[in-house]
Amino acid sequence: MANLEDLNEDDAYHFVFWVNNVMRRYDNVYYQHRMGLVDRNRWEMHRTDIALLLRAPGIATWWHEHRPNFSPEFVTLVSEILGEESGQADDSR
Repeated sequence: MANLEDLNEDDAYHFVFWVNNVMRRYDNVYYQHRMGLVDRNRWEMHRTDIALLLRAPGIATWWHEHRPNFSPEFVTLVSEILGEESGQADDSR
């Protein structure tokens, strides 16, 4: 999770597959939260997990390369978590 370049081809494939699935899960949970299906307390636990996950340099690098493949709302949320400028406000926290 520290440096993607240090992984061999098989490990890199497994890492990318795992991170993609985890981030898709969080994108889905965020959507469900916005639709009122996941309460605020449960969502805050997931939001904390996202922030912790993105502290790993390899995951942050992966995110910046793959974020166009996620919903715009989730990209905005992750940008907020990372302290980046975002084009949309997020009032669902």
